[in-house]
Formats: sequence, structure tokens, C-alpha cells
Amino acid sequence: MLVFTMLYDMAQSISFDCISDGMPLSLQVRCREKGKNTMPKRIAPLSDSLESASSLCQGERLRLTKQHSQCFTINSYVTHISYCIVRVAIKTQILEVYTMKIIVLSIVIGVMFSVTAGASEYSAFTNDMVKPYYHFKNAISLTSKKEDADKAKIAIAAFIEAWGTFAAKYADDMPNQLTGISDFSNRIKRPAEVGRIAADYLKNGNVGRAHTVLEEVRYLLWEMRVKSGIVSLSDKANDFHEAMEILLDHTAAAKEAEDAQHIYERYAAWFLIKWDDISNSADIASVKKTFDPAFIEGRKNILAYLDALKNGDLAGAKKLSGSVKGAYKKIWMLDNM
Repeated sequence: MLVFTMLYDMAQSISFDCISDGMPLSLQVRCREKGKNTMPKRIAPLSDSLESASSLCQGERLRLTKQHSQCFTINSYVTHISYCIVRVAIKTQILEVYTMKIIVLSIVIGVMFSVTAGASEYSAFTNDMVKPYYHFKNAISLTSKKEDADKAKIAIAAFIEAWGTFAAKYADDMPNQLTGISDFSNRIKRPAEVGRIAADYLKNGNVGRAHTVLEEVRYLLWEMRVKSGIVSLSDKANDFHEAMEILLDHTAAAKEAEDAQHIYERYAAWFLIKWDDISNSADIASVKKTFDPAFIEGRKNILAYLDALKNGDLAGAKKLSGSVKGAYKKIWMLDNM
């Protein structure tokens, strides 16, 4: 209420010099003594209280200028035009005070909420990613076996095409939750380039290299989300995948019952923690009906595999490795991106 009162009192002496170029803004209060213009007594960031800024003097001029203040960013031409209209209206005195108060208040609110202007919504971004990321998942799964090489070629071609369209849409329209990624444009284009490299390996008959090259996409997206503080089901599943690869590789290489028990003692608790942590993902709601039974069934399969290791049943553990992979795949393939 104090902010609104201050704006009302200053309404007839306000002018706006607004530069809509995406630079941070601050509030500059120019003061005057009776009959004298003075230099600004203080630069007050928008994050400061407008009340304290107004207490410096009776405002002669309220000016929005470019300062290095981490407050609000204006990227909207509409906002810029609104400022200009109000400025002209004030100077020509065509507005009543009450109308002026409403418009100034509207503009201030517009500035406050313009921090996300010019950035796409993260939810729209993730919805649009579902199709191209599905093709990626399909491609990386099919390149894990040489006998699926022909299917993998088709999957990678679909991935490259779908991701290219997706990247073209968002390369210059960074989602609001990823604004801290400085090289976002290059990063979001990179998966299609990776796909082309994998396609070349497949063309030359090197299925294994095609698979490992595609792994970069997983980590590229994972890193951007981690840096942005986003906790996703996809990345929790990625985290489990890394643990799974370690245990299954050790299991495949084991020769004796004691080897199996050593794997259990060293990794079992950690492995189960990684699985249980998947349920802490922030974006499960949209796939919960599918996730819940898959998670419960997967945990049973993992416990059975770990019990086999604990009991030194190496043959049983190797046989159950497939069910562990299946549990992971059911979770990772959910289209919750």
C-alpha cells in the first residue's frame, strides 16, 4: 500500500526513459531543493523498498536507467511502448490523476513480472522434447546390440530429424528455467550433431562406437538440468543407469561365488539407494500411474538380483541381470520430459 501511495503522489511528475534491450534496470530518484535541480542523491535498485527511495525527497523525476542490478529484465516491446505512451500522456496532461495512478501501477506490475518475458515456458519446452528424446532413447537402446543395427539406423535418422526441428525452435528461445546456461543455443543443437556422428559409425559397421557416442546426449541434457536445479525423473534414472553398468559389468566378469559376494558387499546398499532415489524425482506426477507399478516391480527384481550375489549364486545373478536392465528401461522410457 505504501508503494502504491508513493506512486500516486509522484504520478504527475513521473517520466520514463526505458531502453528495452534486456539489460537489468534500477530505480534512480532525482531530488531537488526548492527551485533548484540537483544531481541524483542515490541510485536505488528495484529490489530496494520504493518507500525508502521516496523518503529521500519529493520526487521530481522517476527514471528507469541501465544499472548492474540483479533485479528485473524487460524484453517486451509492449512494455516499452506502454512506457512511451504514459510519458507522452503525462507531458500533455491528458490523463486524470486517478487514471494515471492505475496506469503507473499496471506498468510497475508489468515490470515486476517481465523477468520471464522473452523466454519460453519450461513446460512447453519439455513437452516438445518428448518426441525427439523418445527417438534418442530408441536409438541408444538399439545400438546396444549388433543384431539391431538396421533398426538402429532408422531410429537414429528419426532422432536427427526430430531433434533438428526441436533445436531450431528453441535455440534462440531459451526456456525460463535454463537461463543460467550461457551456451544454451549451441548445447541444444549438439544432440543432432551427435546423432550424425553415430550414424556414420553405424554406416561403417561399428555399432559399439555408435552406442557410446550417443551417450553424450544423455549427459549434455543432464548437466544443463543439474546446473539449473531441476530434479527430473530422466536424470534420476540416468544416475541409476551408471550404477547399474558398474554392477552388471562386475557380475559379467565374475568367475567364482566369492566374486559375487564381494560385489554384493561393495555395491549392494549403494545400488538400492540409487533405485529408491528415483522416486524423489520432481516430475513423476504426469506418469505416476505407470511409474508406481514399474518402480515396485523393478525394486523386487533388483532385490532378487542382489540376493543372488549375496548367496554367491553367480549363475543366478547373471541370469537376473536382464530383469535389472528391464526395470531400468521401463522407468527411463517414460515420456515425462
